[in-house]
Amino acid sequence: MNFKITVLPENRIITAEKNSCLSHVLTQNGISISAPCGGNGKCGKCKVKLIKASAGDLKPDSKGMIKSCKTVITEDLIIEIPNTLSNEISLWCSAERPPENAELGVALDIGTTTLAAALVDLERGTVYKKATCLNPQSIFGGDVLSRITACSNGNLLDLQKLILQKISDILNAFGSDNSLMLEEMTVAANTTMLHLLIGADPTPMGTYPFTPAFTDIKHIRGEELGLNVKKVTLLPSISAYIGADISSGILATNLQNAEDTALFVDVGTNGEMALSHKGKIYVSSTAAGP
Repeated sequence: MNFKITVLPENRIITAEKNSCLSHVLTQNGISISAPCGGNGKCGKCKVKLIKASAGDLKPDSKGMIKSCKTVITEDLIIEIPNTLSNEISLWCSAERPPENAELGVALDIGTTTLAAALVDLERGTVYKKATCLNPQSIFGGDVLSRITACSNGNLLDLQKLILQKISDILNAFGSDNSLMLEEMTVAANTTMLHLLIGADPTPMGTYPFTPAFTDIKHIRGEELGLNVKKVTLLPSISAYIGADISSGILATNLQNAEDTALFVDVGTNGEMALSHKGKIYVSSTAAGP
């Protein structure tokens, strides 16, 4: 049995199966809302205003708000979303266009909060386009532990579907849905985001001894992930909480060859520091957000 959800102010009508979660239904229909606590009902950031319920069984607060993560759909609803997150992709294009038959690739950084990508000439190194957008997985929590918990609750495939759809949107914005053929996409991300990308279970990383399913480099055919690119390369991680974003950052800054003591700092939703000293590199990580 399906129910009708009218979403204001866009006056958009979507359908939802009986007993489905309102926040998940909104996300599945491309309507992103903030949920830093991962749907545990603690932060209140996913609240929407209840305008009308057909049966009147829902109990809104004094301001007429309900927590979408704790709302089970058993009736038709009219709701208003005061704080939607933008699903739009910000795109920058160079005045220079790729020459015919150029071998093109994509460099992608999957952050816990933000995705950033560049369309690159693999031979010349020229960057033709750049794209940024929010990570749609945030509906399942603002940090990696919340998303690991979501996977333990059976949402791994939902998280994978969200990120693959957004990556596909970026590739389409780069022109891959037309005549543009992409040779390779190279992915840097923290270890959890890499697991979610390919549907590998990250739950063992949520408890001691924090064991990832993989840390090595991976080469995957794009069609296996439903992406319009010939090959996808996942860069290697160092450990459960030191990911490929840090290993690639160390290489990009040539930290491993630093003659003096040097510090590399990556401050994102996850924060990492890499210290190069006397031929050794010491790395640590901590939660820095959201």
